[in-house]
Amino acid sequence: MRSFRTGQLLAAFALACISTSVQAAKLAEVTYFDTEAQQVGIPTFNPQLGHLAKVEVAVKAIKYRLWQIFSPTFANQTISVGWSIDSIYQVYAFGGGQTVLSGQNFETFSLSGSGTETVTFDADGYGQFETKLAGSKTFKINKDAVIRTDQFTYFIVTGDDMGFYDNSNDKISLDLPDGLSAHQITAGCGFQGSYGDDFCGSVGYTVTYSYNPPSAVPESSTWVLMILGFGLVGLALRHSKFRQKQFVPA
Repeated sequence: MRSFRTGQLLAAFALACISTSVQAAKLAEVTYFDTEAQQVGIPTFNPQLGHLAKVEVAVKAIKYRLWQIFSPTFANQTISVGWSIDSIYQVYAFGGGQTVLSGQNFETFSLSGSGTETVTFDADGYGQFETKLAGSKTFKINKDAVIRTDQFTYFIVTGDDMGFYDNSNDKISLDLPDGLSAHQITAGCGFQGSYGDDFCGSVGYTVTYSYNPPSAVPESSTWVLMILGFGLVGLALRHSKFRQKQFVPA
């Protein structure tokens, strides 16, 4: 019985040695960041770093939209407006003459927000308020489409707030006093500029390359642990068979 217990302990130690050697070969990562306003591009993956295992882009967006209310009846008055909006942000990634998102030309995720805004009307009966929408999601990138060559050193990730110019597909709820209605000012945010949605908020694109570097090949000390582990497993199994033979009834 003691010999059987010893065999179990040897096997457990051997598995621990093998597990340690496997953990030694973890993926390395390199990360790049770009924004919708800057659009400097994402460097492609340098194959000299190692073997590329996977690529992901994490997108985080905050978008503002400007709304207007008109009613001479409310001139010089102040009201509260409750609102809730669910919209869509669309992401593209391309370079080297092709899309680099996995499987399709674009991806989408929800932009949403809700709140209560204070609206003060001017003497002519015009009032404005701003809504803030936010959303984020991580997408896979086709790793074979972002390997660096002499002619292909950067690719672009970009996107659009789909309800910024046309909100007809958005889910919108506005809580206004009776008799009032509000409309979204096309291509406008807090400063009422027609600069496009790139500057009405912020969008960040974080691309992460996960790869196996050349050093991921087990080092000498790791090989020693692996060999020791397999050797101990073999020894434990052999010892167990020997004990079984000793106690086989005649």
